[in-house]
Amino acid sequence: MFWYHQPILSDCDEEVNIYVVVNRVLDMPLGLYKEGEYIKYGDLSRKAGIIGHRLYIAALYLGIGCSGIGAYYDDEVNTFVKNDEMVLYALAIGK
Repeated sequence: MFWYHQPILSDCDEEVNIYVVVNRVLDMPLGLYKEGEYIKYGDLSRKAGIIGHRLYIAALYLGIGCSGIGAYYDDEVNTFVKNDEMVLYALAIGK
């Protein structure tokens, strides 16, 4: 089972979709992924829930660095991922 399919306990009944931007990761194509599926190619390093906290803790433990991004604009993120969902959190992982 992949990490993005593991349940996150919450009192929220909203569906949560996980988007991941991958840049400079060995043996993975650059681009945007949604729920583990590759949906957009490109170096998106200039683009900017609880899964973020899990990733943050894991990245710190592994010593690869992590930064939560709390100042971004929902409309810009929605335009980037081409949807109109509520944006919860953005996270940058790596050195």
